[in-house]
Amino acid sequence: MLSERPLTQFNYMPVFGVATATVMLVARSLGEGDLEQIARLRKQSYCLSFVLMLPIALGIFFWGHSSDPSLHTRYKKQ
Repeated sequence: MLSERPLTQFNYMPVFGVATATVMLVARSLGEGDLEQIARLRKQSYCLSFVLMLPIALGIFFWGHSSDPSLHTRYKKQ
């Protein structure tokens, strides 16, 4: 069942897509000798990755849970 699988397996998919696209664009800009474009791409890809990952990180932080019972008892006061 899908609900029993951890959502964390999907965390990094958006950033992997951004990274793949960035590598291709940077390689093209490097081949053209456009170092200013590379600097712009670096900043844009960082900002895009941050914007894509922030809602995922906040969602997991506030609504994520684990089905592993040992994690629930590890931090209980004794």
